[in-house]
Amino acid sequence: MAHQPDAVLLDMAPDGGGIEAIERIMGTRPTPIVVCGEMAPHAPDALAAGAVDVIGELDASPTSPQYASAVQRHMRVASRVRVITHPRNRLRVRGLPVSDTAALVSLPRPTSSSSPRCPECG
Repeated sequence: MAHQPDAVLLDMAPDGGGIEAIERIMGTRPTPIVVCGEMAPHAPDALAAGAVDVIGELDASPTSPQYASAVQRHMRVASRVRVITHPRNRLRVRGLPVSDTAALVSLPRPTSSSSPRCPECG
């Protein structure tokens, strides 16, 4: 365990293993990940894999002088985000489909007779 960064800036092509890299980082050593570059147009996939933020063209063009300050701003905010272990890497290791999140959502929630119930929720 040589390094424990406050946040990771990921600039990889999605077909170059970017999504899998996010899943592995979040599944083994959860760290806030900010995505930029070629991954930015794939923001929904990156966020679903566990990234916490995306630096896109709306922030600043990568060739503009404002891009460096946008990266600093996003990294500063991301470094304060508390993250948890993301399940997609564990699902992939077990051979389960990671694209079918409906199976995860439809699992019954555990209930306890001793837990208080919300009067508004029922």
